[in-house]
Amino acid sequence: MFSLLAVIKSSYSNALTTSSAIFQRPKSADTFYFVAIEVTPSTSGTYTFVAGSGTDTYGCLYNPPFNPSNPSSNLIAIDDDSAGEKNFKFEKHLIANQTIILVVTTYSASQTASFNVTVYGPASVTFRGMFRF
Repeated sequence: MFSLLAVIKSSYSNALTTSSAIFQRPKSADTFYFVAIEVTPSTSGTYTFVAGSGTDTYGCLYNPPFNPSNPSSNLIAIDDDSAGEKNFKFEKHLIANQTIILVVTTYSASQTASFNVTVYGPASVTFRGMFRF
C-alpha cells in the first residue's frame, strides 16, 4: 500500500496593460510589460508554477531583490512554453518562508494580456504583487 501526498493549489490572476511597468526581458533588447509577484511558500518542498493565458506568456524567477533595470541580476530561471499552449511552467524546490520573485510577461514585445498562475505544491503559497520599482 502507498500513500498519496496531498497537492495544494494556490492561484493568482492579473493582467499586463499599457499601465504596467516595463523592462527589457533577459536576452532581449525589446521592451515588455511585466507584473512582478512575491511568492512565499509556507512549507519547504517542490512547487510547480503553471501559467494560463490566451496570449503567449513568458516567465522569469528571481531571488530577491528583483531589479527591472538589470533583468539578469538574481535570475534563477526563465521559461516560455513548457506548460503547453504557449505558457510557461517552472518546477522549483522552495524553502519555507523564503520569498522568490515571479515576473510574468509576454513572449512578444509591448503586448498586453490577462493571465493566471497556479502553483501546486505540498502547501499553499502567498502571493504579493510588487508595485514599486
